[in-house]
Amino acid sequence: MLDFKVSEGLTHDDVAVVAGAADWRQLRTGVKGVLARLGVAQFMLKLDVKGSEGSLSHVVGTLPAPMLNLFANREHAASDPIGRQLLVSGLPLRWQPAKVAGPAPTIYPLLDTSGIVHALSLMVRSGQAASRIDFYGDSVHPFATTCVQQASLVLLGLYLHDRAEILWRERAQQPAALLSKRELECIHWSAAGKTSREIGLILGISQRTAYFHLTNVATKLNVHTTRHAISRAIALGLLST
Repeated sequence: MLDFKVSEGLTHDDVAVVAGAADWRQLRTGVKGVLARLGVAQFMLKLDVKGSEGSLSHVVGTLPAPMLNLFANREHAASDPIGRQLLVSGLPLRWQPAKVAGPAPTIYPLLDTSGIVHALSLMVRSGQAASRIDFYGDSVHPFATTCVQQASLVLLGLYLHDRAEILWRERAQQPAALLSKRELECIHWSAAGKTSREIGLILGISQRTAYFHLTNVATKLNVHTTRHAISRAIALGLLST
C-alpha cells in the first residue's frame, strides 16, 4: 500500500516520460512510475476518437486486463454513472467505488474488492478525441488533497491524453504492418461476402480460426465489427473496392 505522504507536483522528468513514450507499453510503465511518486496506485485511460466509421476506442492502464475490458465495453459506458457525470462536467470528479450507487456496472464492485478506495476522474477533450482518465488510490487516506497535487494530476491527464491520441493515430496510419497475411486473406474474403465458415473452407482452416482472424483485424484497425473493419480496410487501401 502506498504512503500517503507524497511529492507535491510533476517534474520535467515526469512530463518527459509521458511525452516520450514510444508505444502503449512504455506509456503504461512510465505513467505507473510517475503516479507512484504522486501517491496514486493505478490508472485507466479510455480514449474515444471520432472517425468515419463512428467512435473508436482504446483503453490502456495498470488495472488487470479483465477490468480494462469492462471499461471498453459499450454496455458498461451506457450504464456508467461516473462516465455520465464526466460528460456534463469539466471538473475533476472524486468518488469511491464502494459508494457508487444505483445500477452501476460490474467494474465498480470489482474495483472495490481489488482494494481501490479512492478515485479521481477527468474528462480531457481535443478536436476529434476525448479521454476519460481515472486515477486510483489504495490507501484509506485520499490522494491529491492539496491544490498543487490535484493540479498536477490534471496536468498529467492533459499530457496523457495528448500522447495517447498521438499513439492511436500513428497506429491507425500504419495498419498494413499490423495485419498478418492470413488476416488480410480473411478480411478479403469477408469483404467478398463470405461467412466465417466459408472462409475456413476456402483457406483450409476452421470456422473458429477464421472468426478469430476477423476479430483480430477489427481490433487492429480500432473498430468493433467486421463490417466496419472492411470499410476501414478499403479506406486505407488494404482492400480494393
